[in-house]
Amino acid sequence: GNTLLKMLHERVEGFTKILPPQRDYVYKLKHEEYEGYVSDKTKNVLVYLYSPWSDRQDIKLAMDKVGKAFDDVESVQLAKLAIETIKERDIADGVQLKDYPGFILYPADGEWVRYTGDFGDPQGMIDLINKKAGTSVSLDGMGGAGLVKEMEPFVARAVKAVTDELITEATEAAGALEGAQAENAKQYVKVMERIAQKGAGYVEAEIGRLGGLLAKTSVSPEKRKLFMLRTSILNSFKEAAAGGSAGDGEL
Repeated sequence: GNTLLKMLHERVEGFTKILPPQRDYVYKLKHEEYEGYVSDKTKNVLVYLYSPWSDRQDIKLAMDKVGKAFDDVESVQLAKLAIETIKERDIADGVQLKDYPGFILYPADGEWVRYTGDFGDPQGMIDLINKKAGTSVSLDGMGGAGLVKEMEPFVARAVKAVTDELITEATEAAGALEGAQAENAKQYVKVMERIAQKGAGYVEAEIGRLGGLLAKTSVSPEKRKLFMLRTSILNSFKEAAAGGSAGDGEL
């Protein structure tokens, strides 16, 4: 880490490499801000409640992996609350948590639920968040990346036919979103426009083209991220055409 690099910097003339500071994906809550933070209906918040003497390294590593997976999903947040005083214990009692550590997920559109899986299993946490938040993220953060649940009804309709009316409605729906969700939603509209211009074979052909680009080692990290996002959205159209979750029928 940086400790070794600092030592090299001191002993090797001209050595200046320093690692960037480690990213912290988990927000440390204070008891007075807890209620406001978890009740934000624009966010799905997974909270880790623990006592300082029961904190575990495997949980820290698992949460770091979950945080990386959802790094680009603005609607999902991770937080932790140390149970140290009666005020934090009252919060834990409010979610019926008597033994620490424990996890509570606060979905944006529902009641809190407890995570009962293996606390050291990041995929289990991701699965719960995906189920309650309507996301489709995988452990590497790319599977299902960029999917926007508000746009899935338009995918279902696109399976049957892409009309000017559909594109107009999808454009309006995308315009009503904010941030990364809005940008990702525009990708759905672009796919529909290309299908209207080039026909049903566009989806499969474009997935293949992007796959070829992703296979190149020269692709920049930024381009790779964009290509994977577009591939994920294209796959939602492909799955819908095959009778997947977004709808039945064929493009």
